[in-house]
Parts: sequence; structure tokens; C-alpha cells
Amino acid sequence: MFGHHEPEASHSHAQQVTPPPPPQPQSPVDNTPSPEAGQEPSEGDTVAIVEDKRRRNTAASARFRIKKKQWTLNLERTISDLSGRVQELEGEASELRRENGWLKEIVMLKSKRLQGVVPDLGDTSGGSTLQNEESGQQSPPSGGGSGEGKGKEKQST
Repeated sequence: MFGHHEPEASHSHAQQVTPPPPPQPQSPVDNTPSPEAGQEPSEGDTVAIVEDKRRRNTAASARFRIKKKQWTLNLERTISDLSGRVQELEGEASELRRENGWLKEIVMLKSKRLQGVVPDLGDTSGGSTLQNEESGQQSPPSGGGSGEGKGKEKQST
């Protein structure tokens, strides 16, 4: 019963829908017996008490429905915002994986060149392939080294 008010406090920054004005105070009807201690309330007083209780309950239910609707709208807005953020981050992660693959390929080529497996730029026998790769043009990968990084990339996704 009281738990409904706790989540509302954490969402106070959200756009508020103005609730209907509180019901006008009606004739004060207490749930306490009349001043004459030995008498029970008359049938008219009992009906008035029940009607007043029903009106207050209806007003409280309306306030609760309004708060629940606001809370639901806030949740839907949060879901929408977070879904957009998820898409942005997934795109960024994909781009970083792709860049990581390219960088791994560059490192593999440079380490092979240092080991003498891939000809150096000054060597005329195979320098054109290496020049294409270093200038950013795509060419078929040489050896199994560059394929390993891509295989691992697919496994991690």
C-alpha cells in the first residue's frame, strides 16, 4: 500500500501531468461515534459515512491511476532512450572490432616483413602487393596469419 509512493520519488525529474484538484472538503463526517457515548450513529449518519468513504476511495484510486500512468510513461521513455543508446554502442563496438582486425593485420604484415617473410618495399619482386596494402587498397591476404584474427572476431560476436 505504501510502496506505491516510493518509486514516484525517484522519478520526480520526469514531466508531471497535473492531477485533478483535490476534492472539496465536504461536511466533516468522522468515523468516531457521536459525542453521546452510548449511542450508535443513526442510519442516516451511517449512510453518510459510507458514502464519504466511497468518495475518498474513488478519489484516491483516481490519483493512483494518474501516478501509475506517469510512472509507465517514464518507464517507456527510459526504455526508448536506452534502446537508442544500445544501438549506438553496438555500432561503435562493431566499428572497433573492424578497426582491431585491420590493426592486427598491419601488425602481422610488419612482423612478417621484419622476419623477412614478406618482401620489403625496396624489393622489386613483390613490393607492389605490400604497397597496395600499406596505401589502404585491399588485396588478398597472404598466408594464414591474417585469417586467424578474423576467425576470432567472428567467434566473439
